[in-house]
Amino acid sequence: MIDDAGDVVDDAAKDVSDALTGNYDTYDHAYKYFMDQIPGDSKNYEVRNNDKDLTDYNSGSMGYHFELHDTRKSDNSKVGDFYVDSTSGKVYKAASGSGVSEFDFSTLK
Repeated sequence: MIDDAGDVVDDAAKDVSDALTGNYDTYDHAYKYFMDQIPGDSKNYEVRNNDKDLTDYNSGSMGYHFELHDTRKSDNSKVGDFYVDSTSGKVYKAASGSGVSEFDFSTLK
């Protein structure tokens, strides 16, 4: 029981550190951060076709890939391909064609 409490404290401290430094060095931390950015009820969205390894998403920029889907839609529910930069913590969305742009989560309703 005490070990479990220690793990919770360690995880919380890691989350705070990641948020302050923008450093997301594990898939799990990047995933939690990504899902926490979704406004409202994130249960309306799910990640599919994710890659738990760092991905080169933009000419040497490394991050974790998340394919986000809106579960409220039956066909073509894909919202887009997103990357959480492992160094800065910024979230980028893949643009149609090529390239990425920083993503504004307020566009999700």
